[in-house]
Amino acid sequence: MIPAAPTSSVLVVEDDPGVRSFLAGILSERGVHVTPVDNVDDACQSLKANDFALILTDLCLESGSEGLDVARAAQTMAPRAHVVLYSGYDLDAVAAEAEAAGVDRMLRKPFGLKELDRLLADLGLESPTRTTAKGRRERKLSDREGQKLLERFRVGDELAFDALVNAYQPMVYSVFMRWFRLSAVDAEDLFQEVLLQLVVKAAGIRNVRMWLLGTAVNQAKKRIRNLIRDRRLVERYMEDLQVRAPEEEDEDVQELILRGMARLKPFDAHLLAMIYLEGLSYQEVADSLERPIGSIGPLRGRALKRLTSAITELETPPQRAQDRAAVN
Repeated sequence: MIPAAPTSSVLVVEDDPGVRSFLAGILSERGVHVTPVDNVDDACQSLKANDFALILTDLCLESGSEGLDVARAAQTMAPRAHVVLYSGYDLDAVAAEAEAAGVDRMLRKPFGLKELDRLLADLGLESPTRTTAKGRRERKLSDREGQKLLERFRVGDELAFDALVNAYQPMVYSVFMRWFRLSAVDAEDLFQEVLLQLVVKAAGIRNVRMWLLGTAVNQAKKRIRNLIRDRRLVERYMEDLQVRAPEEEDEDVQELILRGMARLKPFDAHLLAMIYLEGLSYQEVADSLERPIGSIGPLRGRALKRLTSAITELETPPQRAQDRAAVN
């Protein structure tokens, strides 16, 4: 392992704002100074100005495998830093490139709090043990203690609710991100939903830990069903874009897709067109774009996600009403 630099600074390179915020918050809680950036250029500027012990970078940033570029820059600009490359996709495809780029460790996303803590401990950074505001070491609550906090909250003790949140947040996030492999953005959103239900249903809860665990599992399953449905919807949209004489009832759908494509960045629109309209294989797309074949799947997934967002915006009632008014 590369020796860590004599500093507690960590560079996080992540283009998803939710994941970036989540990692920055978790690391800050563990006593390290975090510099969060979202692209290679800003990462290089930070490497010039700071001495980092750890560099955490996503493999796929805006349009490909730029995380490897961050690692290559760190080889010359921060040779003592420990470089960790992570991704939600198969990292085996870039293993050789990652080793050549100076990557010390690779993690599959989403990774859990224990993996982050182990990483910080391996580097000899600040103690990953969470502490309370008064500096005492935080310990797990027993079911009885958790229930007593809930009872105190029910009679108006807001500090008791804060204590419940601090005690059980790691468990709930673990359900979302480790059990069900949801993103940090989904986890944050669902955690707020669980807390809302906790407030509403507090009077009927008999074991707060088990209730939180069951509610988290149900919320995760619901979110996954929605994600599968949305993904299938986009796939159907794209399949309907095949060059053919459309049925009359398909014309509105195809128009919606084309308008959504027009909202995408040129790279995303071109990528989806090659895959779905031209019917090119991943290898052909990779050759055309001069990118590793292992990056095409993640790029396609990101482009579809952006297309989903664009179509959703177009399908909202206010937007559709404005479109009809513009046509008339």
